[in-house]
Amino acid sequence: MTLDRREARRSMKGTRMNRKFLVRWGAAAAAFSLLAACSSSSKGSGAPSATATGSPAPSTSTSTSASAPASTSTSASAPPSSTAASTAASTAADPFATPNKATGTPITVGVLGLEIGPVTFPNYRQAVDATIQYINDYKGGVGGHPLKLVHCETDGQPSTSQRCANQILDSKPTFIVGGADTGSSGAYPVWQRAGLAVVGGVPFTPVEQSYANGVVFAGISGPDNAAGVTYAQQQGAKSGTVVYTSDTQGTDVGKRVQSAMTKLGMGPISMVPVPPTAADVSTQAATVVSAGRDLVYITTPVGCASMLKSLHQLGYKGKVYVIDPCTDPRVIAAAGAGAENMTWGGPIDPPNSSPDSTLYMQILNKYTPNVAITTITEIGVQTIMNIQSVLSPIADNLTTATIMAAFKKGTNNPNFAAHPYTCDGQQLPNAPADCNGYQHIFNYSNGKITTIGDWVNPSPAMS
Repeated sequence: MTLDRREARRSMKGTRMNRKFLVRWGAAAAAFSLLAACSSSSKGSGAPSATATGSPAPSTSTSTSASAPASTSTSASAPPSSTAASTAASTAADPFATPNKATGTPITVGVLGLEIGPVTFPNYRQAVDATIQYINDYKGGVGGHPLKLVHCETDGQPSTSQRCANQILDSKPTFIVGGADTGSSGAYPVWQRAGLAVVGGVPFTPVEQSYANGVVFAGISGPDNAAGVTYAQQQGAKSGTVVYTSDTQGTDVGKRVQSAMTKLGMGPISMVPVPPTAADVSTQAATVVSAGRDLVYITTPVGCASMLKSLHQLGYKGKVYVIDPCTDPRVIAAAGAGAENMTWGGPIDPPNSSPDSTLYMQILNKYTPNVAITTITEIGVQTIMNIQSVLSPIADNLTTATIMAAFKKGTNNPNFAAHPYTCDGQQLPNAPADCNGYQHIFNYSNGKITTIGDWVNPSPAMS
């Protein structure tokens, strides 16, 4: 069977800017009432879907640990579009010049992804599938064995994720590829009972971040905001306002940003709630302006453009920091001058800014050219590339114990398109599975998104 090819086609129009990755905020997705159940290549069938690309010869890791620009600024080299086809590098070496097909016994892996409902992440599974095809075709798979992906679509509800996880088990996976699923609290008890390792993925919830047999290579949904607060404080911000969505998930995120500010000695701190369905945020924007804080941190994924525009119209003079969804080119276009000079944190090298990020654009352009290029997409590529690099030498002896030992070995290990990782359980507070919390800091100005400064460690600002 082949994975269903529903693409997230997003046309980004008219904005002269370097396209930056879009994250459809996991916490916000969990807050929605999501509607459907687990499905696969036949919509609504309730059965997982599998793909395998066959072939030989293990390949040692060629991933290059991305190094930070030390006290310099670099502009992301992606043109104004959101798809792989429009942002692929044209001058990089051809990674497809020499086929090296994996021909051994397939290694079955499972993945869950939020693909049903108003906020979805099909691009994560598309990126995982594309990268599996790449390593199976050109890097000898994992130690000569092709990876065979079995996936199940979820809807953000833990009960659906639990049902999907049990269906994945029917395929007898060797391990689980971490997914992009806000309902994962339903799946992880299934993985735990089966004694399965979970590798990589998007750590939306504490469940992924604390799973005993899990490793995560990129921290989001917390570390990115803490890094933003850290950088703002380093640049002189002493007081702050947090704009947050006044539902359960949004309040939690807002409190985490407030906690980061408090931990770094900032104050006073104002909290400005925004109703999830608010069409007009001018009153809340006026509250931000009247508070007169050095920094406003906007954590509302819905209505971000309206808040940015209103703050600009009302003459807010402080620093503006945002969550990654506010960097969607459509949001930037809608916000107009309000988006100017906004700043945020993110864990992955921007497209075509390093050897690894050039390679991920080439992979996506070849295998899924219409996929939306987002942080979540990039984490999908990162996950499979790290799996190929680390597990190839032990591909004939893959157990949960050997998998975990391989990733926990050593320190400052090469991490595809990101800061090096160390899986010692100590990288982020209360997140023992997260092996790397370091974040880039990005700034939007004059139509371009720029990486500023060095990597930022968010850990001191997290409780």
